[in-house]
Amino acid sequence: MDTLAEVLRDLRLESSFYARSELKAPWGLSFLLADGPSFHMIVTGSCWLRVADERIFLQAGDLVLLPRGAVHQLANPAEAETIPLQALPSERIGQNAALLRFGGLGPATLLICGDVRFAGPLAHPLLELLPCVLRLHHDEQEGRLTGWRRRSRCWARRLYSRAQAVQLC
Repeated sequence: MDTLAEVLRDLRLESSFYARSELKAPWGLSFLLADGPSFHMIVTGSCWLRVADERIFLQAGDLVLLPRGAVHQLANPAEAETIPLQALPSERIGQNAALLRFGGLGPATLLICGDVRFAGPLAHPLLELLPCVLRLHHDEQEGRLTGWRRRSRCWARRLYSRAQAVQLC
């Protein structure tokens, strides 16, 4: 078995939670520091991701991954006041999923969000290799993946070399 396959085998999924969020402007959600990676897929509409001092515009088809579960906010408009996600009522739609409806009377945004926790001993060091925010833009998902593929190959080579170092220690 090659080194990368061994590393991936050790990344066992421990738990996950997903939410379908139906939102109407103005709205703002705040997310606390998570124990693992979190993601947001913008299905329809648009919003702003706020992480520290950064503002990133997201639109339908964009996928954003926060590998280290950083504190962040999603909002529409960009500077809308936010409410902690846990403070909002939601409807459970399964053991590890919920439906959230929130906001005003403005344009609609549909998000699919989630977070996961890994049980493997190498999970934390591997996630630390990734940047705070990874964004796959909708254009890149429509066939223009050249830059994304190049960055992915570069990241995979870096991950592979780090995995070898971890294995030797």
